Amino acid sequence: PVLMIEIEARHVGEDRARKTFAWLQQHGYEGFALSARRDIPLSEFSFQLHQNPRHRSEYCNNFGFVHGAQQ
Repeated sequence: PVLMIEIEARHVGEDRARKTFAWLQQHGYEGFALSARRDIPLSEFSFQLHQNPRHRSEYCNNFGFVHGAQQ
Protein backbone atom coordinates (compact mmCIF):
# COMPACT_ATOMS: atom_id res chain seq x y z
CA PRO A 1 0.00 0.00 0.00
CA VAL A 2 0.91 3.67 -0.36
CA LEU A 3 1.58 5.07 3.11
CA MET A 4 0.94 8.56 4.48
CA ILE A 5 2.59 9.10 7.86
CA GLU A 6 2.94 12.08 10.18
CA ILE A 7 6.32 12.13 11.91
CA GLU A 8 7.71 14.93 14.04
CA ALA A 9 11.12 14.59 15.63
CA ARG A 10 10.06 16.87 18.48
CA HIS A 11 7.57 14.19 19.57
CA VAL A 12 9.47 10.95 18.90
CA GLY A 13 13.09 12.12 18.61
CA GLU A 14 15.22 12.37 15.51
CA ASP A 15 16.79 8.94 16.04
CA ARG A 16 13.42 7.17 16.14
CA ALA A 17 12.19 9.07 13.08
CA ARG A 18 15.32 8.08 11.14
CA LYS A 19 14.88 4.45 12.21
CA THR A 20 11.30 4.53 10.92
CA PHE A 21 12.48 5.92 7.57
CA ALA A 22 15.23 3.28 7.37
CA TRP A 23 12.84 0.42 8.21
CA LEU A 24 10.44 1.47 5.46
CA GLN A 25 13.28 1.84 2.96
CA GLN A 26 14.57 -1.63 3.87
CA HIS A 27 11.13 -2.95 2.98
CA GLY A 28 11.18 -1.44 -0.50
CA TYR A 29 9.55 1.92 0.13
CA GLU A 30 10.77 5.23 -1.22
CA GLY A 31 9.83 8.19 0.92
CA PHE A 32 9.34 11.89 0.54
CA ALA A 33 8.27 14.78 2.75
CA LEU A 34 5.11 16.57 1.66
CA SER A 35 5.91 20.26 1.55
CA ALA A 36 3.68 23.11 0.43
CA ARG A 37 6.30 23.99 -2.18
CA ARG A 38 7.32 20.55 -3.48
CA ASP A 39 7.76 16.95 -2.47
CA ILE A 40 11.18 16.52 -0.85
CA PRO A 41 12.96 13.16 -1.25
CA LEU A 42 14.18 11.75 2.06
CA SER A 43 17.74 12.07 0.74
CA GLU A 44 17.23 15.87 0.78
CA PHE A 45 15.15 16.08 3.97
CA SER A 46 16.74 17.83 6.96
CA PHE A 47 15.16 17.88 10.42
CA GLN A 48 17.07 21.06 11.20
CA LEU A 49 15.56 22.87 8.20
CA HIS A 50 12.27 21.14 7.43
CA GLN A 51 11.09 20.70 11.03
CA ASN A 52 12.38 23.97 12.44
CA PRO A 53 9.42 25.99 13.83
CA ARG A 54 11.23 29.21 12.88
CA HIS A 55 11.07 28.20 9.20
CA ARG A 56 7.29 27.93 8.91
CA SER A 57 7.35 28.04 5.10
CA GLU A 58 9.68 25.00 5.01
CA TYR A 59 8.06 23.04 7.86
CA CYS A 60 6.74 19.60 7.01
CA ASN A 61 5.73 16.67 9.16
CA ASN A 62 3.78 14.62 6.64
CA PHE A 63 5.51 11.92 4.63
CA GLY A 64 4.47 9.70 1.78
CA PHE A 65 5.96 6.30 1.07
CA VAL A 66 5.50 4.41 -2.19
CA HIS A 67 6.68 0.87 -2.67
CA GLY A 68 9.28 0.58 -5.45
CA ALA A 69 7.09 -1.93 -7.30
CA GLN A 70 4.30 0.68 -7.57
CA GLN A 71 6.33 3.32 -9.39
